[in-house]
Amino acid sequence: MSSASRSDREAEAFKPRHQPRDRQPPLISAARSGRYGQRDATLILIAYRHGLRASEIADLEWSQVEFGRSASLHVRRAKNGKPSVHPLRGDEVRALRELQRRQSSVRFTLSTLSDSAFVFATERGGPFTPDAINKLVKRIGQRARFAFPVHAHMLRRLRLRAGECGP
Repeated sequence: MSSASRSDREAEAFKPRHQPRDRQPPLISAARSGRYGQRDATLILIAYRHGLRASEIADLEWSQVEFGRSASLHVRRAKNGKPSVHPLRGDEVRALRELQRRQSSVRFTLSTLSDSAFVFATERGGPFTPDAINKLVKRIGQRARFAFPVHAHMLRRLRLRAGECGP
């Protein structure tokens, strides 16, 4: 039996291990296999890379995403945090653009959906609640067959623990 602590095992589960570029970490792979795979995988990616809380993910709007020459994410922090601008990496930009295209096509074909200003919209076009995001991440963790319960705050905690706390 390994003497590694629980938090070390959790960090190991999220950490990519010398993988080829086409291989995704297990949590993102599990997210892609669901009904709304693109949305869920993008949610996991953005939450982890930018250390977002569940409430910050839920409140993320398209007006906060800046595409262009220097793509960036304008983060409005909860709990008296300082608002900041984070640069977006290429895979994040591609994932967000694809999500935006899919949301636009769904809105066009289903006239009952209102135009959602939120990046991560529910099936009905409204914003997620922080509790719904936690439940979603928990289901994705179960689908990935992790030996421990996964929750949205783990994505933030693991990023900060890895020393990636800057934009």
